[in-house]
Amino acid sequence: MTFATLIRRSLRFHARAHFGVVLGAAIGSAALIGALLVGDSVRESLRQRALQRLPHTFFALTPSDRVFTRDLVSRFTYRLIPPPQAGSGSQIIFHPHANASQAEVLFLSGTAQVPSGDSRANQVQVFGADGDFWPFVGAPSSKRIQKGFVALNQTLAAQLHARIGDEVIIRVGAAGGLSAEAAVSQRRAAAKSLRLKVAEVLTPESGGDLDFSGRTLPPANAFVDWEELSDHTDLRGKANTVLTGPIVLRNLSPARGIAKYVLESRLLWNRLLFSRRYVPPATFASTEESLELLHYELQNHWKLEDAGLKLEYVPDWWGLELRSPRVFLDPPVEAAAAAIGGDKTIRILSYLANLITAGTNATPYSMVCAADPPFTPTGMHDDEIVINQWLAEDLHAGPGDLVELSYFLPESGTKLAEATNRFRIHSIVPLELPWADRTLMPEFPGIENTESTRDWDAGFPLVYKVRPKDEQYWKERRGTPKAFITLTAGKKMWGNRFGSVTAMRFPMKSNAPPWKASAKKWLRSTW
Repeated sequence: MTFATLIRRSLRFHARAHFGVVLGAAIGSAALIGALLVGDSVRESLRQRALQRLPHTFFALTPSDRVFTRDLVSRFTYRLIPPPQAGSGSQIIFHPHANASQAEVLFLSGTAQVPSGDSRANQVQVFGADGDFWPFVGAPSSKRIQKGFVALNQTLAAQLHARIGDEVIIRVGAAGGLSAEAAVSQRRAAAKSLRLKVAEVLTPESGGDLDFSGRTLPPANAFVDWEELSDHTDLRGKANTVLTGPIVLRNLSPARGIAKYVLESRLLWNRLLFSRRYVPPATFASTEESLELLHYELQNHWKLEDAGLKLEYVPDWWGLELRSPRVFLDPPVEAAAAAIGGDKTIRILSYLANLITAGTNATPYSMVCAADPPFTPTGMHDDEIVINQWLAEDLHAGPGDLVELSYFLPESGTKLAEATNRFRIHSIVPLELPWADRTLMPEFPGIENTESTRDWDAGFPLVYKVRPKDEQYWKERRGTPKAFITLTAGKKMWGNRFGSVTAMRFPMKSNAPPWKASAKKWLRSTW
C-alpha cells in the first residue's frame, strides 16, 4: 500500500467527520464575517448620524444661557497669530474654506404645538437663523426663512403631525437674564409665543437635525428667522451660539521679508478671484491648534457687552460702576474687577426686603444695600444696621432699637422661602448722597423700569400692603435703599451661586478726566 492510497482511504473513511469540521468552520467564519460587517455598518451609520447633527461644524461656542453681541465673530481676524506653543517665528494664517465659514445663531429651548392643541412637543430646540447659517450647513445660499414662517425638522413635524402650510405655536424661554431659579426673577413674561406657518420640513442632510447635546434620540428642531426671534425675546443684536468650520494653517516662517508679503498678496488675490470656494494648498489644523487659535481670537476681541457687563458712570464723585443685567456679578468677574481696582474697589450687594419691622410698625418692600464704607461706618458690627431718615420716621425707631428684615432666600425659586434676620440700629443717615442713590438698586427684571409698585412683575405676589407713602417713595426715589448693612452680613443672607455682589464701583480722582472707553479697554485686557 502506497502513502497516497493510505491518505485517500483515510479521507474516505473519515469523510463525515471531516465534512462536519469543514461545515462548522464555514458557519463560524460566516458568523464572524457577518458580525464584522454588521458592526462596521452600524458604526458607519452612527458616524453618519453624528455628522448630520453637526453639519460642517468642527467647533461650536455655546455659552449655555449667556448671550453675546452678534458681531463677535466679525471681529476675529485669523491673521498672523503667533501661537504660544509654536516655534520661534512661526505664524499661522486662516484660509476661508468652502466649509470653513462661520455662522452665529440664537439658540433657545421651548415647546411647540398646533393651534388646536391636539399635538404638542416638549424639549424643542428653536434656532434663530439668518442668511449665513444656511450656506454653512450646506443649503443653497439663497435659502432663508421669512418672517412669519418656520422650518421644522422631520422629527418635530412627525410629533406635531404638521405639514407645509400648517400653523404651529412656538413658545421659547428667555436667555441672558437672571435665572428663573432665583426668587426675585420675572416669570410671567419669561415665555414668548410665536404663531408661525410651516414653510419647509428639513431632512437630516440639510441640517435639520442640528444638535449639540449628544443625545441618542433625534432632536426636535424649529428654525425661525433670527430677527423675528430676537425681537420677540428682547434679544435684539444678540446671539448665543457660534458654529465654525475647519481651520486651515500655513506656516509663514520660511517666507520672510518681501517673499512673505508676496505670498499673502497671492492668497488674498485667490480669495477674491475664487471667493470662498478656493481651497489653497495647506494643512488643516489639529484640534489643539484650532482651539488655541479660537481661544486667542476670543480672548483678544471680546467686549464687556459680550459677557453681559456694563461699565457706566454713577452719581457724584464715584466715577465708574460695573454691573450686569443678570443682577449678580459672577465670582470670576468680581475677582478680576477687584484685582484691577485694588483696595479702592467698593463692592455692593443690594437686595429686596419684603418687610422691615420695628415693634408694631412695618415698612413693606424696601431695598437694602450691603456695602462697606462710606455707606456704613467703619467698625460697624454685622448685626447692626443703618437706616435713612424716611425709614426712621416711618418705623418710629432710633439708634439702639431692634428691627427685623424679612426676605426671600435668593435660590428658593418658585418656592419663595422667606427668612428673617434681626439687627440693631446703629445710626440714622439723611436722604443725601452717598446714601440717597437710586442707582444702588440692581436691574431686577420686572421691577426696575416700572412707574408704580402695582406694575411690579418680579415673580412673587405682593402679600404685604403697599401704602400711599410707599408708592410715593417709589415714584420719587425708585429703588433708593432705605437701610444699609455690612457687606459681610449681606453676603451671609443673600450670597448665592449666581454671585455675591450686584455692582462694583471704582472711585476716580476729582481732577482726573473719566475716560470711559479707556476704562473699558483696561478692564477687558486685564480680565
